[in-house]
Amino acid sequence: MTPIDLGLSDSIFVLAVRGCIYEEMDEECLTEDLLEVDLRTGKTIEVGWVPDGDPSGHFRIIIFQDYWTNQIGSPIYSDDPVQAVKWIRYLTGLHGDNSFTCLDSDKFPDEGLIYDPNPQTNRDTVEA
Repeated sequence: MTPIDLGLSDSIFVLAVRGCIYEEMDEECLTEDLLEVDLRTGKTIEVGWVPDGDPSGHFRIIIFQDYWTNQIGSPIYSDDPVQAVKWIRYLTGLHGDNSFTCLDSDKFPDEGLIYDPNPQTNRDTVEA
């Protein structure tokens, strides 16, 4: 399996990256704990596969401040590992320095993915 390069190794926004996402995800890799990106702002981007172990599931991307229970916005869901990585890069730029600075803003994730920065909204399923 080949891991996808997140392109964050030289980012000034990132403290640590744990885990990876593969171009093709084998069934044993479909876990809720795939990847974490710790940002200098105290925020963490967490990527997992839900439901755990289910090949028909989705990547779930969550960003939180300090603790997992302190989530910012609603989860983002994607079936495509490349799109998931685009979201990770976008969120790293958006939340990495407390300003709206975006890495590769010309590569904003395709429409149809869910990102709702309004914490009042909670979407637990993927919209068709």
